[in-house]
Amino acid sequence: MMPGGGLCFGVKRAVEAARNAPGPTAALGELAHNPKVMDDLRRAGVRIIESREDAGPDETVIVRSHGVAPEVMANLEANARDVIDATCPRVRRAQLAASRSAAEGWPVVVVGRASHPEVEGVVGYAGDATEVVSDAGEARRLPHRDRRAVVFQTTFDPSSVDEVLEALGSVTGELKVHDTLCTVVAHRRETVARLAEEVDAVVVVGGANSSNTAALAQVVKKAGTPVYCVERAKDLPMEGLGEYATLAVIGGTSTPWESLEEVAARLKGY
Repeated sequence: MMPGGGLCFGVKRAVEAARNAPGPTAALGELAHNPKVMDDLRRAGVRIIESREDAGPDETVIVRSHGVAPEVMANLEANARDVIDATCPRVRRAQLAASRSAAEGWPVVVVGRASHPEVEGVVGYAGDATEVVSDAGEARRLPHRDRRAVVFQTTFDPSSVDEVLEALGSVTGELKVHDTLCTVVAHRRETVARLAEEVDAVVVVGGANSSNTAALAQVVKKAGTPVYCVERAKDLPMEGLGEYATLAVIGGTSTPWESLEEVAARLKGY
C-alpha cells in the first residue's frame, strides 16, 4: 500500500489564505473541489459565493487558485472590503502569457475546457480574438490563421499536447507555444500510471466534482487496472477491495493528506 498525493501548492495556499483572512470572509467559488476541505472552511466561517455580485462590502474575498478575469478582479476590488488574490503562480503564468501575446498582436488559442474557471479567467486576459479548443478535433476545425499563440490550461493532459499542437499547426502558419502546464499535475499522473502497472488495484481519493481526480482515475482505467474512486474512508467498498493483494492509494491536487491517511488506515485495518 503506497499512499500518495495531498493538496498541491496552489490549492493549499488559497485554503490557508481563507483560514487566516481577517473579519468576515467569502471565497469566490470552491477553493478546493473536496467536500472535507470545504466543510472545514464553512465551519471556520468562510462563506462560499458563486458570483462577484454576491460579495458583501464588509467582507474579505478570496480569489481561488483558478484565478479570474481582469474585469472580475476589478469588480471585486470596487465592491468588497478587501480582496486576497490566491491565484496559483502557474495559472498566473498562463494569464500573463496570454496577455503579452495579445498585446504583441498574436491571436491566442487557449487549450482546455471552455467552461472551466481557470480557462474563463485566462480568456479574460487574452483579448477578443481568443479561441478555445479542448482537443485535437476542435483544433483542426479552426479557421486558418497566419499565426497563433498557444496557452494550455495548467491541468491539461500532457499526453495529448503533441496531438493538439500538430492539429493547430495544420491550420496555422506560425505557432508560438507557451509551456503553461502544471508540473505537479503532470507528475501525479505519471505516478498513478506507474502505480497502476505495479499493483492489483488503485484507490483514487478526491471530490466527486474534481476534474483532476477524475483524470487520475482515467489514467488507471487506460492501464487496465481496477480503480475505485472515493471521497472519504467511509466510502470504501471493503468487501470488494479485500480480494486484492496490493493496493495503491493516491489523491488529486484538491485532496488533503488527512483524507489519504484515513483511507490507508482503514484499508490496513481491514
